[in-house]
Amino acid sequence: MDLSAYGDTSLTLRWMSMWRKYIDTHFVYVSLDSGSTWTEYLIDDVYATASEDPQYGSLNLRAAKNGGVWTNQVMIRFRYRGSWDIFWAIDNIALTISPELDLEILETNVHHSGGRINFHEFFYPSTDSVDLSLYIQHNGSVNADDLNISATATGWTTTVLSAPLDSIEVDSSRWYNV
Repeated sequence: MDLSAYGDTSLTLRWMSMWRKYIDTHFVYVSLDSGSTWTEYLIDDVYATASEDPQYGSLNLRAAKNGGVWTNQVMIRFRYRGSWDIFWAIDNIALTISPELDLEILETNVHHSGGRINFHEFFYPSTDSVDLSLYIQHNGSVNADDLNISATATGWTTTVLSAPLDSIEVDSSRWYNV
């Protein structure tokens, strides 16, 4: 496809998918030279064993152009590599201009009474303390500085957790404690 009109603009590939995995991995590949060379992106590390409903995926493609510009020979491919031949179904593929700030929470964990539990298992009596951790990925086009994360836990009581987010670079992921 011809993306030369986008120059050095940061683009994001977005898709919807469903999967059932056992021993397999999912990849996206991008080529700027009609398939002579490819940049590989491992997608698998954010997927669970199976999806119940269609899930949304996104990938900032800025690294694929390696500091250069988009060409008129761009190719994108998805690859499923598996040993037990289950599936990865992909639909509604779109290429969009990346927003400057595009933060996505990939995982949440609650640290409660000295242990770590998944957020969906969280039980919060009013006398216990809690720490919330978020695994955030930045898919935007500029580094994010001086942001604040806040979360509200409701139940027997309502607690607002808040913490500054020092910085997160584009195309990076990391844990933040709230």
